[in-house]
Amino acid sequence: MTTRWTFAGAPAHLEGDGAPVWERGEPSALERYHAAYGEVVRALADAGDLAGAARWLVALTAAESTPAHPYVRARRVLALVEARARGLLAAEPVLVADAAALFRAVERDVGGNHLLANAAALHRAGHAFEGPAAAAWADLGRTLLSACARAQVLEDGVHYERSPAYQALVLEHFLTALETSAGVGATPPAGVEDAARRLAVALEELVLPDGALARRGDGAPGLALPTDALLAWARGRACPLAAPRRGSRAFTSAGLAILEDAATRSAVCLVACAPSPRDLPAHGHADALAVEIVLGGRRVVASGGTAAYGAGPARDADRRPGAFAGVLVDGRAPADVYGAFRIGARGWVRRLSSWDEDGVRSIEAYADGFATRHDPTIHRRLVALVDGVAIVLDEWTGRGDATIDLAWPVGPGIEVTLDAHGARLADGASTWRWWASEGTPSLAEGHVAAELGVRIRRTVLWNRVRGARPRRCLHAVGPGDAPLEVVVTSAAGGALRLDVVRGTSRRAFHVPIGHAP
Repeated sequence: MTTRWTFAGAPAHLEGDGAPVWERGEPSALERYHAAYGEVVRALADAGDLAGAARWLVALTAAESTPAHPYVRARRVLALVEARARGLLAAEPVLVADAAALFRAVERDVGGNHLLANAAALHRAGHAFEGPAAAAWADLGRTLLSACARAQVLEDGVHYERSPAYQALVLEHFLTALETSAGVGATPPAGVEDAARRLAVALEELVLPDGALARRGDGAPGLALPTDALLAWARGRACPLAAPRRGSRAFTSAGLAILEDAATRSAVCLVACAPSPRDLPAHGHADALAVEIVLGGRRVVASGGTAAYGAGPARDADRRPGAFAGVLVDGRAPADVYGAFRIGARGWVRRLSSWDEDGVRSIEAYADGFATRHDPTIHRRLVALVDGVAIVLDEWTGRGDATIDLAWPVGPGIEVTLDAHGARLADGASTWRWWASEGTPSLAEGHVAAELGVRIRRTVLWNRVRGARPRRCLHAVGPGDAPLEVVVTSAAGGALRLDVVRGTSRRAFHVPIGHAP
């Protein structure tokens, strides 16, 4: 019998007891890693196919090319503990060997979600066996879980790598630890229950009105369990959870903010944080002040996430403006991303704040990641949501002329047509208007990660602005086919008046003029 499975988007099948046959040729490192996690073994065991699970276990652990990385061992331990509990006793030798090797090589040098996965795996394996070795695994896992709960969960409940996709995976590991403790009647590791509660509430708050998580940094759908399933698990295991905030909300310690208009199912998400923690650049992107825009329940401007992690042009493109709605100044991104997981020069991102005037809330932040010693540039981005129209106001200080490229990557399935009014966006069911106060728009091909290993084509709308600094530029995206425009005039008291004009309708509101941060 032939069993087929997909590993990070790459299909493979097993014929008899032989090695996996990769249907698209030699697998990438990511695909080999995902095969070695053993999740197919767990899935087949869960389904009662112990013979099929045993065949895959032999095939995936006997190959010379099977990765022996600590993170791979941790993920395999988590899968095989469950397979063994379903009756797959053949998993035991592999499980014991992996736990012992992981115990000797915990990823303290990497940290982040890797260290947490190590901790959850040791804690689970330690409680699945008896004896001094198992007790040592459990003790180290408990200690590391508590340390991760203290160090990796920010005050506002966001994981410190600031990727919503990885936040879901981190929550999954903490819930596994709580499930392990409950299963043996033990007290959970210190701080884990509280960390899981706060992560779960923040995760729910990071869901935009289209029902999907905001995208920031690395990650793709399917990296962790579905959000609804994770939240249901958290409510059952880490209860009680605080009620999530809806409407406009800021994650101040994380440097993220969401404007949300519940009446029109629209939102704007602003990234106002450094590309990554200083000691953990792996999943960071050059996305200072990037935005995502949901209008009427459709993600119209969308960050791409990542489908693969191998170094090269595709990985570089996933981490630079164009993959998300960011900005280039004279070709420079606000951080120097390179290799698979490295970040060089980077600037600061700070002063995330909000402004309420005329019944409209706006949020703003500043960044200086384009600066060089001879050509300093500070970027201020303010966003507002007015009657279902997303407004983005950018200001740059500095000296001399600059070429500024602003990216507006649209969601997959949306067609973009440039015209005299800016651009018309349509997906067959809805239309939207994109408008810019100045610049030269153009279209390019881009991609969005549908899942790990799977990229979908989409259009990236670019707008190039040339001229002297200081400079101000406005963009707007709104529903419908009527021409859209934003008129800006100076107002008293250090403010700007913005008039949003759609067809014959006009709505005015005020926002602050930018100041040095």
